[in-house]
Amino acid sequence: MLRTLYGKLALALVVIMLGIGVTYAVLSLAVARHHLAAVSQSFNRDLAGNLVRDRSLVQRGAVDAAALKQTFHHYMEINPSIEIYLLDQDGNILAFSAEPGRVVRTSVSLEPIRAFLGGDDPFPLLGDDPRSLSRKKVFSVTPVPSVEAGTGYLYVVLRGELLERVEEDFQDSY
Repeated sequence: MLRTLYGKLALALVVIMLGIGVTYAVLSLAVARHHLAAVSQSFNRDLAGNLVRDRSLVQRGAVDAAALKQTFHHYMEINPSIEIYLLDQDGNILAFSAEPGRVVRTSVSLEPIRAFLGGDDPFPLLGDDPRSLSRKKVFSVTPVPSVEAGTGYLYVVLRGELLERVEEDFQDSY
């Protein structure tokens, strides 16, 4: 079959169509993930600020440690797809909503946080994932005043480790 011109053209056409199909599938998946991240971040833009206001985390200019611990526990039960972190003004992680040993970073970069708070950059903005040394994730953040450390941040990762694990399980089933 490959000895004839027709056979060679047919094989070339099949290879080209397979290449186009694979390229389309990869691009579609990348665009869909980018779109979902942007929608998630836009939809949850005020989540961190709402947590601070609704749960009265700041009392007389300082973070209420008991309220913070209760908030971490409460919101992780309601929405296990988010991860909550309290950062100091330099991006160092002071408290978090994960089991000990799950958080591998001691700090996160402040550049994406400043861009988020500035509001000029388009979504999705990706910030450091405290549970990985290399991954970046969408987030919500708000300043949290504290007498002890100046202004810190409540940093909420919107697509946490648990959500990604569930998504991977479903992808594997397909």
